[in-house]
Amino acid sequence: MKMYPLVTGFPTSNKLGMESGAGILNVGRLFNLREGFGRKDDTLPKCFLSEQMSSGPIKGQVVDLDPMLDDFYW
Repeated sequence: MKMYPLVTGFPTSNKLGMESGAGILNVGRLFNLREGFGRKDDTLPKCFLSEQMSSGPIKGQVVDLDPMLDDFYW
């Protein structure tokens, strides 16, 4: 949480930063729900869902989006 006070001039804590982030996420979700967007609209580019990752800790794996959406849309 070092960036927040640098940008705003107001001190903060990790707890406040996490609470603010959760609030922002919830407002975004509520907006999307109001506009009719939901799980069916959340996707990734086709290459992430069909091509194996070429490097990094998940090299050789393909993104399995459904479990991630299950966690998000609990």
